[in-house]
Amino acid sequence: MNLPNDMDKECIGICNAINLLDGIQTVESCCGHGDSPFMIWITMDDPTNCDNNFALLLWALDKCHSGVPSWRCTAYTDCIGDAVRYRIESESVGEEAYAEAIVIATLIKEAWDEDIARAIDLSMAV
Repeated sequence: MNLPNDMDKECIGICNAINLLDGIQTVESCCGHGDSPFMIWITMDDPTNCDNNFALLLWALDKCHSGVPSWRCTAYTDCIGDAVRYRIESESVGEEAYAEAIVIATLIKEAWDEDIARAIDLSMAV
């Protein structure tokens, strides 16, 4: 997925990691610019078809796996009940949030790499 040229540089790593997950796309992001929480908005092609990838994303956001406190993913829709969208948001701001985003991105990439390696191993066994 091509990222916009004017994207906050602090968002690039985590958005690239999330975009590795089949069926999940980042559609907007903001690093908070030192004053507000870090936020990323995502959509899913078909939520019933990317359960494992969404679970992996939520796993990486969980403090017990990442050591990063208080990142959450909230589902929401608009007033007419359009498609469900999700917002990932940090509680921290500034440098702390940027560092946490790197930790989460690394976890996602490592888990994704392990899934790819496992899929290759399974295909070789056939």
